[in-house]
Amino acid sequence: MSTSNRMYLTGDQAVARGALEAGVAVATGYPGNPSTRAIDFLLPHAHKGSLYAEWSVNEKVAVEVAAGAAWAGQRSLVAMKMSGLNVAADSLLSIAHSGTRGGLVIYVADDVNAYYGMVEQDSRYYALMACLPTLMPADPQEAKDLARFAFQLSEVVGTPILLRSTTNIANAFQDVTVEEPQALIREATFQRQPEIYTKAISSWCVTQHQNALERLSQVASHLGPLNPLKIAPSSPYGVIACGLPWQYLQEVVSSWGIALSTLKVDSFSPLPEDKIAALLREVKDVLVLEELEPLVEDQTKKIAWERGLSPRIRGKGDNTLPRTGDYSLEMIAGALGKMLNRAPPPRKQEEVLQRARTLSVARKLEFCPGCPHRVTYYAINQAIEQLGLPREETITTGDIGCTIIGMSEPQNTCWTEVAMGASIPLAQGMKLSGIDRPLLAAIGDGTFYHAGIPGLLNAVQSGVNLTIIVMDNSYIAMTGHQPHPGTGRNPLGEKRPTADIVSLALACGVQHVTPVNPFRVTATVEAIERAIKYPGVAVVVAQAECAYTDRRFHLPYRVKEGRCPADKSCGVACLYQVGCTGVEERDSGAVILEKQCRGCGLCAAACPHNAIGRDYSWPTVKQAASRYWRSRGSRTIVPMEH
Repeated sequence: MSTSNRMYLTGDQAVARGALEAGVAVATGYPGNPSTRAIDFLLPHAHKGSLYAEWSVNEKVAVEVAAGAAWAGQRSLVAMKMSGLNVAADSLLSIAHSGTRGGLVIYVADDVNAYYGMVEQDSRYYALMACLPTLMPADPQEAKDLARFAFQLSEVVGTPILLRSTTNIANAFQDVTVEEPQALIREATFQRQPEIYTKAISSWCVTQHQNALERLSQVASHLGPLNPLKIAPSSPYGVIACGLPWQYLQEVVSSWGIALSTLKVDSFSPLPEDKIAALLREVKDVLVLEELEPLVEDQTKKIAWERGLSPRIRGKGDNTLPRTGDYSLEMIAGALGKMLNRAPPPRKQEEVLQRARTLSVARKLEFCPGCPHRVTYYAINQAIEQLGLPREETITTGDIGCTIIGMSEPQNTCWTEVAMGASIPLAQGMKLSGIDRPLLAAIGDGTFYHAGIPGLLNAVQSGVNLTIIVMDNSYIAMTGHQPHPGTGRNPLGEKRPTADIVSLALACGVQHVTPVNPFRVTATVEAIERAIKYPGVAVVVAQAECAYTDRRFHLPYRVKEGRCPADKSCGVACLYQVGCTGVEERDSGAVILEKQCRGCGLCAAACPHNAIGRDYSWPTVKQAASRYWRSRGSRTIVPMEH
C-alpha cells in the first residue's frame, strides 16, 4: 500500500481502494473479467486481520455472504461481472427489498462490446427491478470516490447500492487521489425480524417492496454534488452523458471550443429528473450519451412529455448512435457534429486502427502449451472416431471457461456455450428431445463447482444416456488462476479441505465415474469409450493441473532425426490434430520449439511415425532444468507422469 496520497490504479482497483477507505469488513466475489481485479486488490489486505475477503463458489453465494455481514452491521462489498449478476439476481432482489443495516455495495462491471465474451448486457435493468440506487463512475478516480460514498449512502438510507462500471473504466489506469484506509470496529449483531428478513407471508413482501421504493425516493436528497448541471445560455444545444462517454465529450468540447449545456449523470437510480428537466427547458436540441440500452434517453423523453417540453432528443432511438458496442471519441464527435450540423474532424483513430489491422497477425483461440484440456479434447475426438461415430454428427455441449476453447480448430469439439453449468442440462434436453446417438457434455472444474452440480443431479434423476467430461485443472484458470473448493487452498494461500469431483459425482448418484490422467492418452481414450457405451449418466474426470501453475519439471520433446517424413504424408498430425503453438511446420517437416514445449507429449501420441520423443541430451536437460530453477526457485525435479 502506498504511503503517498496518490496511487496508479485501474477502475477495478479504485473501487477496492474506496471500499478500504470506507472501512469494508467483508469482501466477496467470483472471478469474471472485467471485475476480477477488485477482489484481487483486496486479498493482500485480508492478511492484516481487519478485512475478510474470499472468492466465493459463485455470485449468488457471494451476494448472500456479503448480505449476511451487512445485516449483522458490517460494511461489505461484493464484486462480479454482468453475467454474474444474473446468477445472483434471485437473492439480490430479495435482499434489496429487505434493505440493510451495514453498508452493502454491489460492484458490477458490464462488458460493453463483449471483449471478454458472454451477452452484451446492461445491468441497470436490475436497478429498476430491485429498486436499487445505482451510481455510475466515469473514470477510476470517480470509481474510488463513488465506492467510498456508496457505503455511507447505503447506511444512511438503509439500502444496498449498485455501483455499475464498464470494461473501459474497469481496465483504465489513472493517477488516483487516495485517503488512508480505515478499520471500523463494530460489534456484529442481528435481531430476529422475520417481517423484514423473510418472504414467508405475502403482505410482508408487499410491505418490503413499498419500503424499498421509499428508500429509493430518499436517496435523491443525499446525492449532494453528484449529477452536475451546467447551462450555457448562449447555446441551444445540450448533452446528457453517463459514464465513460462523459470523458470523451469533454475532449470533443475542448478541442472544438464550443459551448454546450451539459448534464453529467452519476446516478441512474434515482435519475436527477429535475436537472434533466432544467436542461430541457434551456435547449432546443439534446444528445443523450450512454452505452448499451437507451434507459436514460427513454426517461428523458418521458420527462419532456410529462412537463410539456419539446426539444429534439437524439441518441439511440433515432439511430444517431448504436445500441451495441462501446463508444469512441470519433463516434461521439460524429454524433455531436450531426446535432450541430458541423463536420467532425478526420477520424485519426480509425486510420490508426486500420493500419494496425494490416500489420496484425491472425490468431486463433488456442489452448496454452501443455494444457491438459487440449489432451482431453484430443482423447474425446479419438474415442468418437474409434467407436465409428461421425465427428460432424456427434454433439458435445460446451461450458464457460478455458474448456470452451475446445470449439476452435483443430479440436472443433464443442457445439454450444450458454452459461455457467449449462452444458449438462443442455445435453440432457437434447437427449430428451429424441436425439438417440451418443451425446457428450464438457465442463471445467471451476464451472462444475459454480453451477454444474445441480445439472448433474438433474441428469441422474432423468435417467438419460449422457457422457459428461469434467476437466479438472485445479483452478479457475481463465480469469487468473483463482482457487476454488477443489484447489485445497483459500485465496490467501492457506490450506483448506479439498473437494473431490469424483466423490461428488458418486454422491449425486452417478454409477459410472472414472478418474483419468489425460496425459495418459490411450487410457483416457479407453475410459471415454467405456463412458459413451455406458447405458446411463457416465462421468469421466480428467485430472491434471493447469500448465501455468504446475510446478513439475518438464523435459521437452524433440523430432527424431530422419524419422519425420519430408513429404508430410501424415498431414503433420502433430500440429494439425493437436494445435499446439510449440510445434511448427517447416519444409523439412515438423519442428518442436524447445522453449515453448511443456513436455505434455500429445504431439508424440498423435505422430503416426513414432518420430517424436523426449530430448534426453544432457545440454537440453541442463538448460531446461536451469530455466525451471530460475523461474520456480526450487531444485526439486519431478518428471511429468504419463
